[in-house]
Amino acid sequence: MFCEVEGLRPQATIKGVMDVVECMNTVFSCFDSLTDRFNVYKVETVNQVYMAVSGAPEYTREHARNVTDLSLEFAENIRDLQFPCNIEIQIKIGIHSGPVVAGVVGMKVPRYCLFGDTVNTASRMQTTSQPGKIHISITTKRLLPQNMYKLTSRGLVAVKGKGKMETFWVERKPQSPKTEKRHSV
Repeated sequence: MFCEVEGLRPQATIKGVMDVVECMNTVFSCFDSLTDRFNVYKVETVNQVYMAVSGAPEYTREHARNVTDLSLEFAENIRDLQFPCNIEIQIKIGIHSGPVVAGVVGMKVPRYCLFGDTVNTASRMQTTSQPGKIHISITTKRLLPQNMYKLTSRGLVAVKGKGKMETFWVERKPQSPKTEKRHSV
């Protein structure tokens, strides 16, 4: 899963770089606080992009659901964050599922890294997403429990290095009203 925070670059010259850094810290700290709840591991942040994975370093069959649920939480929480610098930001998220190679790389500053086509495709889902949207591949769609999310086909999307791919938007399914249980006496 890749999540890009948008709306900060133009603000850097207007508000000042330190205000932007403070805003990024607020956003990424919020995201960090949510990952454990969904069995998702934060891999890294590069500039304004947050990368996370479920199913590595520890495997789980629910990896697609975990990152989708986390993404929905990111989208909800970003709306509620207050920024002292009054910067208006949005996020765009991309998710793809598949095999990855993972390991710790480096000696001076060791880092847990992910490699493989799955990582590249997830990144492409994010770059071809739109602000405020969660964009998933058909592979991820097939792994999600049916009827748990509102999925809207985006049709075939030209994805760099992949050609045309069938993709989908994800939204939280509206909660159905709770029905009152009735008992007979």
